[in-house]
Amino acid sequence: MKNRVFISYAADDLERAETIRNDLETAGAATWMAENDLVPGQNRKSTITQAIRKSRFFLALLSSNYLNQKSFAQKELKTALDIRDEYPADDISVIPVRVDQCEPIEERLAGLHRVDLFPSYEAGLKKILAAVLNRQKTASQPVSPVTSEPEMPDSSSIQADTFDEVSLKAIHDYCKKARSLHEKIPLAGFKTNLRVPIHVEDIYVPLGAMIDKRIVGKACFADADDANKHLEDCGGGREISIPDAFQEAVKMKRRSVVILGDPGSGKTTHLKRVLLWCIGGGLIKLGLREEMIPVFLPLRELEDLGKNLDVFIQQQLDLPHLDTPEGFGRGLLKRGNLLFLLDGLDEVAEAEQRIGVSRWIEKAHDIYDTCLFVVTSRFAGYTEEARLSEDFLEIHLSPMTTGQADAFIRNWYRIIETGTRSDVKQAEIIAQDNAADLIERLRQPEFRARRVFAMTRNPLLLTNLCRIVEIFPTPAQHSMTNAPKCF
Repeated sequence: MKNRVFISYAADDLERAETIRNDLETAGAATWMAENDLVPGQNRKSTITQAIRKSRFFLALLSSNYLNQKSFAQKELKTALDIRDEYPADDISVIPVRVDQCEPIEERLAGLHRVDLFPSYEAGLKKILAAVLNRQKTASQPVSPVTSEPEMPDSSSIQADTFDEVSLKAIHDYCKKARSLHEKIPLAGFKTNLRVPIHVEDIYVPLGAMIDKRIVGKACFADADDANKHLEDCGGGREISIPDAFQEAVKMKRRSVVILGDPGSGKTTHLKRVLLWCIGGGLIKLGLREEMIPVFLPLRELEDLGKNLDVFIQQQLDLPHLDTPEGFGRGLLKRGNLLFLLDGLDEVAEAEQRIGVSRWIEKAHDIYDTCLFVVTSRFAGYTEEARLSEDFLEIHLSPMTTGQADAFIRNWYRIIETGTRSDVKQAEIIAQDNAADLIERLRQPEFRARRVFAMTRNPLLLTNLCRIVEIFPTPAQHSMTNAPKCF
């Protein structure tokens, strides 16, 4: 994808901003401007913040108008600088551009080399284009922190001679569609439909996990508590944050990973978050190789074990919502350096079939040795017979801690309130108050003594709890007898 440029400007400088936008797009850069890209009815603050995060460059058109007005432009600049603080120091994501003789007072701009569009606009534009269009030729791919919003990979960074069956445009189009397909969490089962989209990156809370370091030992456990207790008792486990799984696998000389967890523990959501991180430039941060392309494959749809991986991939990529070119899956396999996200081994219902799928995965793992595999399964479906080979590092998702549950609740209310109210500041205050109220109630003895407390340890059940509280907002209605009415 082209390196998108977010253009921040004062209202009085709109004409100059439009000129720069046109010149950038003529030169081949993608841009985002509120005047052109903000859709009527959208929440201005949240939409602009998301657009900044998804842009590779932030162009601040500094002028007397920009600096003298208390406007959205100054808020945009603060947001961009806050995001930049999360990046490596040499990452030029914020470009100060002076359009007149002004002197910015923002201290964090002092260390950034600026561009002047005076006395020569053409000379200044040339410098901007050099930064935006030639970045890939002069530096390595930027490393996004895993907390950032996803963005499309720059397909120009993939050398054309690494494969001959898949075009760079086809890869870009696939990444764009894969992101669109997996960026939201479907909330099924409620009679009252939620009218606010829940984006994975907005709701996601990195969970803890336990690495199975044992050389020998059983694979079958009843649930996460049983698994973790067993590993603690035998000294065969070590706690990590789940985003660190790939780096831990490398340390232990394993190429791939199995993520085991309870129903609703966040296995699929984590796979989708990994996909978005990969597409968004977070490969190195996750411990993955540069230019690795993720492919999400639901194992419940694997029907013919007699066929090779290329057939299954092509079947999935041929689906209407991806609509890839003919032979795209085979071309990806020829290219190599793929991350296969194989979701739901336990969803293969028949035990014998599940064993066959495990052997099929192992065979594919041996054949495609430049690729990495991540397999998810519930504990109940990961039997001794279906257990994958020693090349797969087994990781057990842990139940949510109190701190993680609190973060999840805050994320939930922030999404709901900012997505349904036009006054963003008001929405944020209400979200904080509602989250604090629910968190406080969950601390009360009557909640902790009941089965409600168990719901706070599981992402899916905690989502359901938040929905119940939304549907039945008063404390008197929060009886668990009301829960069936929500499904």
